[in-house]
Amino acid sequence: GHGASKPRVVMSSSFNERCGISYYVENLCKGLIRRDVKPEVLAPRGVEDRSTGVGVNYVRAWQKGGQIDIPDGPPGVLHIQHEFSFWTTEDALVETLQKAKAAGWKTIVTLHTIMPAGMSHANFFKAVVREADLVTALGSSGANALRGWCEIAGELPSKVRLTPNICLEKPFDVEFPG
Repeated sequence: GHGASKPRVVMSSSFNERCGISYYVENLCKGLIRRDVKPEVLAPRGVEDRSTGVGVNYVRAWQKGGQIDIPDGPPGVLHIQHEFSFWTTEDALVETLQKAKAAGWKTIVTLHTIMPAGMSHANFFKAVVREADLVTALGSSGANALRGWCEIAGELPSKVRLTPNICLEKPFDVEFPG
């Protein structure tokens, strides 16, 4: 509604690196900035900065392959980008989601590689759809697979959102279940 305070939005990303996920997050940030939300981005440590000119505050707050440091200050929405090559273990993401939830954060996970429901990495996908408040996919086949994982894990398929890899005008028009 009018006058409502803007949510604190923090994203994890390979931000300011030359990769597709970096550009995806950059586009999400542009969409948020257009809506007067100032996103914060948690980027990998020890990576050369490449300024994108988007005007986003980003913090070197995670080690590629390991858990993300949950940000200090008031909780908001933590949007995590998942690619298997970013995380050395499947448990690391699940533990990060649990830590964020315990600290009062709402969590969104965008899964950039999704296996068909019931196939490989079953424990991982079931745990992610259980622990995250929302899960998003970039394509309809991925979204359908995530709905299948929700069914297997006993979660509502309404947790799944489709967020195409385009410059979104309204990237965070989401209602959290519950």
